[in-house]
Amino acid sequence: MIDRRFVTGLAAAFMLALAAAPILAQDAKPPECKDQPGGCQDAPKPESAPEAKQDPAKPETPPEAKPETAPEGKKKKAKGPLGLPALKTLKEALTLSRDQVKQVKEIYESYEEKIKEAETKAKENTDKKAARKEIKPLRDEIAGKLRELCSEEQKPKLDELLAPPKKKKEDAQ
Repeated sequence: MIDRRFVTGLAAAFMLALAAAPILAQDAKPPECKDQPGGCQDAPKPESAPEAKQDPAKPETPPEAKPETAPEGKKKKAKGPLGLPALKTLKEALTLSRDQVKQVKEIYESYEEKIKEAETKAKENTDKKAARKEIKPLRDEIAGKLRELCSEEQKPKLDELLAPPKKKKEDAQ
């Protein structure tokens, strides 16, 4: 068990370090600037120095750590089984009730074995059209069950989610 005093002391030391960081950064000047009056204020700033002051409580994440986001208006949809919408996508898009979420989860779980078999067969099959023909009846069956549990207001939204993505037509100009 960790002692409460230890955690409190550790937190206080961390807060003190955060508070002292901007002050220490101001005092850290290159050796050539210490001899000049005014301390190198006229000298050009190094390129690595940030222009704006950063809030010490919110350290900036390096660019490689920032998550990549899709371009504006193009959100990536999570895929569920057999290309059907994922539970999270259905829940958000259709504003499903708790009971409906539970039913969707049960539907996906009840078809789990059949889905695995169909996906395995599709991967083994080199003909993509034949693979789609094997998967389509199962996908349609699951989509029908999803449609049954939706209300009349939710059905058009579900149909939108289940519709195949539209292919972009490029203008030949």
